[in-house]
This record gives sequence, C-alpha cells and structure tokens, in this order.
Amino acid sequence: MVSPKAIIHLDNLVHNYRLIKNQLNNLPIMAIVKANAYGHGVIEVSKVLQNEGVKFFAVFTFNEALELREAGINEDILVFCRPTKEMLKIAYKKDITLNLSDPDDVRLFYEGKQSPKFHLKIDTGMTRLGVSFNEAYEIIDLIKKEGKLSEKKNKGLWANIHAKRKRGGKMRKKGAKGAPKASDFAAAKRTAKKATGGPVGKVVKGIKKTTKPKRPKNPPAYDHFPPPR
Repeated sequence: MVSPKAIIHLDNLVHNYRLIKNQLNNLPIMAIVKANAYGHGVIEVSKVLQNEGVKFFAVFTFNEALELREAGINEDILVFCRPTKEMLKIAYKKDITLNLSDPDDVRLFYEGKQSPKFHLKIDTGMTRLGVSFNEAYEIIDLIKKEGKLSEKKNKGLWANIHAKRKRGGKMRKKGAKGAPKASDFAAAKRTAKKATGGPVGKVVKGIKKTTKPKRPKNPPAYDHFPPPR
C-alpha cells in the first residue's frame, strides 16, 4: 500500500516569503515553525528562512527550540508554552526567549538564578495563555523596578487578537453583545505603549498602501500573494 506524500518545494517557500516581505515594506517577520513547521519540516524550512534573513523564529514547546539550536539556527527563538523552573537555566545558556503569560511566571523568573529573555503575552479574550490588562500594568511596573525582570530582558509584548463569532462562523456585528469593543483594543494599545516606552502603531501606520496584484487567470501553485479567492 502506497502512503500519501507531501512534496515541499523550498524554492516556492522562498518565493512566497519574498512576496510577503515586499508587501510589508521589508518589515521584520517572525517565522512560526511549531509542530514541525506545520508538517513541512522544521529544520529544512528554518534553515532556508534563516538564509533569507529571518531573524525571529517561534515554536510551541521548549524541545522544539532546542532542536532548532542543535540544527544551527542561531537567531532569536520564542517559545509559546508556559515556562518551568527547569527551562530557565537552559534558556539563558542557549539564548532562547520564553513566554511570560501568567502572574505566577513573574515569581518564577524573579526567583531563578539566571533569568532569560522573555515576551509578555496579553489575553484579549481567548482565555488561553496570557495576563489580563490589569495584571499587565502591574507586571510592567514590576519589570521596570526589578533588575532580573529589567526592560533589557523584556523583548516583546504580544497577543492573539480575539474576535467573538456567532454560530456558523459569522462575525458578530459591531456593538453586538459579546463582540470586542473599541475600548478593549485602546486598552491593549495603551498597555503596549507603557511596556515599550514609545508610541504603538507606527509600524502599521508606516506601511505604504499598495495596490493588490492582478490575479492571473490560471495562476501556478504558490506563485503569488495573496492567493486567489
């Protein structure tokens, strides 16, 4: 019995990456390569993207990050899962960035002998990993005061943007009960500004408006961005 095969064309990956990079006016891109690069081969994909100039990678488990380091990926690596005490020393030694996503993680980083770099995750409503807006303000104040949690260690602020949907997948109307409010996003923006010490949104506002490329009638696979609908 013949098993199905997935054939990955790395030249198409490079082509698509360059198209996306161009659409974003060459802003830095973090390559999410968790779960074996979504089944595409994490080592092969990461090496190709590193050669293309990608400076940031992200995975979910700590073992995935160690696998990348052992394979020669020397750029920044962010681990999405919650940290453990055992991870801190190794992350510090291997220069791996961890995810501070719960108030209890603050104590973990503070009490550790060596504190690695970290990103602070904000929960916008998905109720998975992430601190609340109020907790974020307190944690940011603590980061600014404590040496082990200094701003030099805090390398980023991130979130999964939450948008509640009705059954059937349709987006709730603006102002509908349970839909995200403008004030929620304004609060997130203020939190990010406080964490980074500067204005937020300049990166987005700085993106030049580009016209969408005309879709060819019969486009070859992986040969354009965005894909045809």
